[in-house]
Amino acid sequence: MRKHVVLGMVALGTAIATSASESTPYDLIRPVYPLKWDNDAFDKFELANTENTGLLPKEKKPESYKANAFIPDSLDQAYYDALNTHISPIRVNQAGYLTSDTERQFYYIGEATKFEIVDADGNSLSPAVTGDLTSKTTEVSSDWTIKAQTNALTLSRDRYTVSFAGSTGVLKAGKIPQSVPTDKRLRIKIGDEISSTFIVSDKVYSMVRDASLKFFGIQRSGESESWFHDKSHTKDGSGKFTYDDEEVSEFTPQEGALQGGWYDCGDHLKESMTMSYAFMSLAIMAATNESKDKDHYAYNQSETVNTDGIPDILREAKHGADFFIRSYNFANGIIDNMVVSVGNFGADHGYWGKPEEQDTLSAIRRGNASERDLRLGELGSNISGMIAAGLAIMGKQYAVYDKAYAETCLKIAEEMYDFAKSLAQGKSSYGDGKLFKYNKRAASWSTPAYNGNNEFYDDLALASVALLYATGKTVYADDALRSKDLVADQQLGNGAGFFEGGWFATNDKGFFKNAKNTSWANSYAFATYALYKLILADKTKATTEYGLSETEWLNAIEDCIADMIANLGDVSQDDGTASISLLPDAIGWKQGIVKYDANWFNMQTDLAWQYNAYQAGNIFEVLAYADVAADLEKKNLTLPNLGAVSWKSSEMWQLGINQLNYMLGVNPWDISFVYGVGDKNDAHPFHRASNPEGRNMENTKDYKYRVPVGALYGGTAPQAKSAIIPQNTSVEDYYISEACLAGSATLMAATTIVSSPAEEGSGQTVGIKKTTKPLKSATIDQNAVSLMIHASGNGQKLIQVFDLLGNTVYKANFNSENLSVPYSAMRHKGALQVRVFNGGKVAATKTIILK
Repeated sequence: MRKHVVLGMVALGTAIATSASESTPYDLIRPVYPLKWDNDAFDKFELANTENTGLLPKEKKPESYKANAFIPDSLDQAYYDALNTHISPIRVNQAGYLTSDTERQFYYIGEATKFEIVDADGNSLSPAVTGDLTSKTTEVSSDWTIKAQTNALTLSRDRYTVSFAGSTGVLKAGKIPQSVPTDKRLRIKIGDEISSTFIVSDKVYSMVRDASLKFFGIQRSGESESWFHDKSHTKDGSGKFTYDDEEVSEFTPQEGALQGGWYDCGDHLKESMTMSYAFMSLAIMAATNESKDKDHYAYNQSETVNTDGIPDILREAKHGADFFIRSYNFANGIIDNMVVSVGNFGADHGYWGKPEEQDTLSAIRRGNASERDLRLGELGSNISGMIAAGLAIMGKQYAVYDKAYAETCLKIAEEMYDFAKSLAQGKSSYGDGKLFKYNKRAASWSTPAYNGNNEFYDDLALASVALLYATGKTVYADDALRSKDLVADQQLGNGAGFFEGGWFATNDKGFFKNAKNTSWANSYAFATYALYKLILADKTKATTEYGLSETEWLNAIEDCIADMIANLGDVSQDDGTASISLLPDAIGWKQGIVKYDANWFNMQTDLAWQYNAYQAGNIFEVLAYADVAADLEKKNLTLPNLGAVSWKSSEMWQLGINQLNYMLGVNPWDISFVYGVGDKNDAHPFHRASNPEGRNMENTKDYKYRVPVGALYGGTAPQAKSAIIPQNTSVEDYYISEACLAGSATLMAATTIVSSPAEEGSGQTVGIKKTTKPLKSATIDQNAVSLMIHASGNGQKLIQVFDLLGNTVYKANFNSENLSVPYSAMRHKGALQVRVFNGGKVAATKTIILK
């Protein structure tokens, strides 16, 4: 459960058109204006103060309006709200549909029985493409109230209220025909109504994934080249050390030692539970779906032409790894002393403004650098397990880019796993006799912001799999799958779903998560997915590199898939009106049937808060199963207890796709819940860097609303009568409106599974003038006093030198073919990575050690 404090909040955005012309890898699914603008939309708005003439824009239509033009990322929020006041009776996935999707389902509410697919301008295709609408059985309705604010600095924070409703009636389903053009914007026309745009493309979810990665860029703290804000909280490490909210005096703060990492949600806290989950998610997806991880961005995600030569998911994972390595170094390698959470809950939430200004605030209880507490004792076995898993993956995946850095990651991963395992086993020490002082509980501990991560089996299973993948060491195979006495309450069972031993044999016998969603508090689905994809999928590797016998390999496959099914059954919707029967009788007390709502495809969620984030966990779990099941169908295996099984991978894949349809526009409110994707989004996120509606400090800069691209709108559960009605103002209703790191991490994972492995140049980077040129060469040599660079050809070149944390220690442009760089210019000792760019691409790399 996420706990919050709400303060009186914030902000009036004025019309500004920016960012519309910048190309992105997801241009085909970015918001565009409708064919017509409703000049009467503002008539529906009820002003909080009719005497204040500045509460609405003077112009009824934004200056940037043009049919099908990109909607700027920064407008007066009233214009976004004006778009949303028309809940179209046509509910379409506003990103789009896979070419391979045989359903391509959308909804309509109304009297019509037929539809037509038209181009983005509303014109018929040639030949015309039409289809029939089929009535479902459920009558639905929807309404939405938006309550906008000015900011907390005005006498009256209230700005306007607008309430509106969608059509009421029986849902009708349509299926977009297979004959429509691909990789171009289309619309659906029914009578006089024309829908938001969508595309049909193999790469549509690659684009959604690329957009979701940009929210990680927004959440970056430190000197992190965020595309969204200036460097921020670079003094982290200068606050006081605390343990259980009490100050600890035995350590010396150091300014900047803990800069980096990611912000938690709409605040500027850096929380161990969500940072470790995000880091683990990125690392696991980079390894399990390596062919789908593309290099579309530089580290600064606004750069999409001269990229950095590193796949984007892996590069973002490195940002997380950098923070945890800093923490390890700051603790002098004593893991129990590591600080993995930064910030004081109350002080941080007392400030609403941009992150780059918070460090230097003079007011107390506003979260300035001195109030950003360095919180000890927030590792446990659960968090340290996720960190160990992420670092282990980096130890293997990143070696091709920087061997020394990868070796550092793997070293710390093994030490951290030993720490986590020893704590879970109830030992008093770890490593070479280091005592547990600040981390006393393996799980079931909480922070001022989070509680509910109550177990460690999932995280240690994941860590042992990642370390087996990275090292091939027998001890990790034993810990994952064989050991029968890891902890006192470990139980063993017989049959499908009951592993022979290891962390996958839990205190509940099987690897069961028991009705808990995949989220920051639960990584079971990532563990089973990683086990299969990284260890079991390739029989040769499993039995050679990872040391499993053929019997162990086959048994582990059976147990893995059986537990995936049992866990899906546990997050089924009890009153679901549709179902897919997988293994109904395989595990006696578990449900092997996946139940879901027949209209909106939703399943059970843990909490009402951040509904969409927990539903994203279900989507990941459904698609992870479908991915594994499809591979098993290709193998056509006969399993020891289950025999030959029809895994129904296609049905489960379609369920996951339909659940993504809901997230992206096929829902009661006709909006995409992913900011910056689809034509219509909410415009009042509880997010300080994005939304000035809560600004509360006079001595900080005013700023305008900016769309937090890739963030996942929290949302609320759909009903027969669905409503979004804020308890106070829209931005303050954080249960619905807060944008959080963990939710986008889960969305990233789900959309990565359904992304395209197609190579560059296949159309994914529509709108980007990204040319392919013959690679220009370069060499890096050394003598006693300098680096000697040779880069062939004319034109500008670049040399950049990084330390192991990715910080630039030297950078220079040059045009000649030869360059000498004295070591003294780098002002740094130890291991460094040198990169030479020639023709806009990495042409040579070298790791050097300066003494």
